Amino acid sequence: MKTKLTITFLILLVIWGVYDVAQHYKTQIGIKVGNRSPTITLKNVNGQRSKLTDFKGDIVIVNFWATWCTPCQNELPVLNKFYNEHKKQKTVILGINATSTEKDQQHVITFSKNNRINYPILLDTKGRYSDLFQVKGYPTTYFIDSRGIIKKIYVGQITAKKLKSILSTIQ
Repeated sequence: MKTKLTITFLILLVIWGVYDVAQHYKTQIGIKVGNRSPTITLKNVNGQRSKLTDFKGDIVIVNFWATWCTPCQNELPVLNKFYNEHKKQKTVILGINATSTEKDQQHVITFSKNNRINYPILLDTKGRYSDLFQVKGYPTTYFIDSRGIIKKIYVGQITAKKLKSILSTIQ
């Protein structure tokens, strides 16, 4: 009787352990909607290292862009205004510049200052993150919830209306 109870207990313990591990790894890391976002660690235009995990608990809008991209230039005022209105509301924009496609890094820094971009600009100098996130065109914007899960991927110039519409499904 004691042996059966012990075996039953051990079997239940193993089942519980397997279930617990499965729940922990249920959300895969990747670039698809529903997956946990890959880690991002890049230097910003001020030379300081920034990480996506610095914004844990916030909704993060990751916008891949380039200075030579006309739709990217056109959406800058929308992103600037949104950032100003929401920066204290746990919603952050990270602009990841395709620096590897630019004239040089200084050009991006000057462009950012001249256009008064007020949200953090990170420099993807080797194109590693554009490749990792499978960016096929600029701009491409990822919407990541407060748990680090990719909720939406938007390719193309974003409008204020579209930005608010997407975020309303995340909050």
